[in-house]
Formats: sequence, C-alpha cells, structure tokens
Amino acid sequence: LTLREALAPTGDYVFFRKKPVHIVGWCKRFLFSPDTLDMPLRKLSGGERARIAIAHLMLQPADLLLLDEPTNDLDIPTLETLEESLIDFPGAVVLITHDRCMLDRLCNIFLALGNPEKTEFYAEYSQWESAQRRKLIPQKSKRAKKTPSPRRKEFSFKEKRECEQIEKAMSDAEKKLQELNSVVTAASTVDDPQKLQEVCKQIAETQSNIDRLYHRWAELHKL
Repeated sequence: LTLREALAPTGDYVFFRKKPVHIVGWCKRFLFSPDTLDMPLRKLSGGERARIAIAHLMLQPADLLLLDEPTNDLDIPTLETLEESLIDFPGAVVLITHDRCMLDRLCNIFLALGNPEKTEFYAEYSQWESAQRRKLIPQKSKRAKKTPSPRRKEFSFKEKRECEQIEKAMSDAEKKLQELNSVVTAASTVDDPQKLQEVCKQIAETQSNIDRLYHRWAELHKL
C-alpha cells in the first residue's frame, strides 16, 4: 500500500466537505510532498502515519468528534496538523487533554468536573484558574486565625462604603454567572450557535468583572 492509496483510496480525488480535492493538494495539507505519494507505507515514520490517520478522520461524515488525549506521542508537525484540522472542522469537538496550548487555541467552553455538587462552565482556561484561587481564600483565612497577626488599620468611611458596595456587586455577579452557566447548557442554547456564542461572551465578561471586584476587595483588606 502506498501513501497515495492511503490518502485517496478511490482515485485522485477525495471529497472534503462535499467538495472534490485533488490528491496533490490533499497530501500537502497534511505536510506530505507530492514526490512521496508512491512511497510504500512501511517506509513512513510513526508521525507520518499519524498524519494519515488525521486525514482519514477529517473525511468522516460527522457533526461531533470525541477526542481523549489526542496529542499523546505526536511529533510537532503532526500536532500542528491536528490542531489546524480541528480548527477547520465544522462540527463540535469534545476534547480531553493536558495540552494547555491546544486548549487555548481550540476551546471556547470549558467544563469543570471537580465539584461533586455541580458542573461548572468557563469560557477560558484562565477563568477556571481564577475560580480555583478564589475557592482557596476561605481555607487561607481559617489558617490565618490560628496564628496571631497584626490588626489591620480601621476602614475609613469611604473604604467601608466601597467594601460594602464591592461585596454586593460580587454577590450579584456570582448569581448572574450561575444563571449563565445554566443557560449555556440548555438545549435551546446548544442548538443555536449564535446564542451559544453570545452566552459564552457574557460568561467571559461576568467572570472578568468578578475577578476585578475580588482584586479590589483583596486590596482593601490588606494589612
């Protein structure tokens, strides 16, 4: 079996998104030189064979791809080919990976499963990181009570009022974020790409606002 036969088993063309693509253009898309089309598969490296598998995957009629650690054992050229192919994929991709760069490039909804009480959604990986840091604050406060520490200076009237306003704004923003996380999983949202994009944008903006409020609240409570 040759590279040509592996990439285009039915002739000189493949049909990608219902359009014919010549074998020469198709092989270049996956970083193969047209001069190697008649090369036997047994002479190809593991990375080259992986790129053939990606080419086969892209030709499958599918609306959804489920990928579990797809970057394992891939060389850099194959990894880049995989990312570009997934970016071009017109359907949805459910991706499980430890590759932070791939997450940042491909994903617009992050599903966090670490909380046994509820499933949480985020628009960016950095938002998940911020949420994890906020969850650690009460634990730090409890540990701090065990050892004496200098008392903070008393709030001025202006600082006290600002702190109260921030705490109320944070509470309202957290409630809004919970509501948006419920909306983003609703069938009516998932089935409407435009609405899904808008809700994800609102989640990102709300999370950014929470981070900003928390940062200012922490500044006010510093010693």
